Amino acid sequence: MLLLLAPIMAQADEIAISPAILEATEALRQSGASVNYYENAEGQMLFNVNFVDAAATEENLRHLVKLPHVERLWLGRSFKLNERSWEAIMQLRELEYLYLHSQPTDDDMRQIAQLTNLRTLLIDGRNLSNIGLWYLEELRFLENLTIQSASFDGDCFHYLANVRSLTNLTLQSDKLKSSDLAGLGELPQLELLFLSVQSVDGAGFAEIGKLTHLRSLNLRNVRTTAEQMKPLAQLQELQFLTMNDSSIKGGLGPIGDLRDLHRLELANSTIRDEDLDSLQQLPLLANLNLAHTKITDAGLVKLGQMKRLNTLNVRNTTVTKEGLQALQGKWPQLIISASINFIEPQVSPEAKLKSPNLKE
Repeated sequence: MLLLLAPIMAQADEIAISPAILEATEALRQSGASVNYYENAEGQMLFNVNFVDAAATEENLRHLVKLPHVERLWLGRSFKLNERSWEAIMQLRELEYLYLHSQPTDDDMRQIAQLTNLRTLLIDGRNLSNIGLWYLEELRFLENLTIQSASFDGDCFHYLANVRSLTNLTLQSDKLKSSDLAGLGELPQLELLFLSVQSVDGAGFAEIGKLTHLRSLNLRNVRTTAEQMKPLAQLQELQFLTMNDSSIKGGLGPIGDLRDLHRLELANSTIRDEDLDSLQQLPLLANLNLAHTKITDAGLVKLGQMKRLNTLNVRNTTVTKEGLQALQGKWPQLIISASINFIEPQVSPEAKLKSPNLKE
């Protein structure tokens, strides 16, 4: 159970929090930091500290190292990374989750690599080169890596190849190109991949196709073709695919080969009615988002062939009330989200029997 700072004082006797820890938590709160804690299954008290609105002052750093078992740490943009702050952070040897919203350099990454218990790392990559990624191979337990505003060169994935425990990777950048995906296939253990890439060609999809253990793939805002997407058919464990805001020419044939796909997001994409034929081949597809597309009633007829569909989003399309009612009538259990009200009000049997002219 997660407990906020306020109850710490009230429960101090119950869980035997030392006066020094109480003093440190109160001082950090007064400086603008947030301090939470919880007890794990072994009865150990673990701390979460959020410095998003607090600075790395000497006093704050001194209080931070007084907290035992800091598991999660958030550092905001105003938190200065320097020799003194790293000296304090290095004392948090049990740290497993680090969210670094300031802009670390390659030298800072060398410091992060010494936090060998890290499982989740979020960083701003504006000041990093590929060398900074190379240091991460020391993190043998790192499972989740998010790099925002990445500015790496084309072979950045080669530098992550030795992080063998990595299963979830998010790389957000407005500079990445399809050619920068070279080496992505060297991370075959990935299960979740979120890439912000302006366009993905055949070579880029060929790299993605090597990630045969992927369960979730997010490729928002890409420009591609069905021919280039063919390697996606190799992802037979894929369950969730997001290609919102994308331009896809030539249909969805490769997606139709993803037999284990459960959820498909194509909102604000170039999808049309004729592209839906491929989706009828997906035996497990349960959730489909087609909002802000050119889908019409003709597309709804095709979707009516998909027996496993549970939720459908067709907001801001040209589908009509009649088309929606026909689909709902065929599959009453289907949850449809639309921009028009197509559900007729239900009249109770009692209301039908009661005459409006009947005197009480």
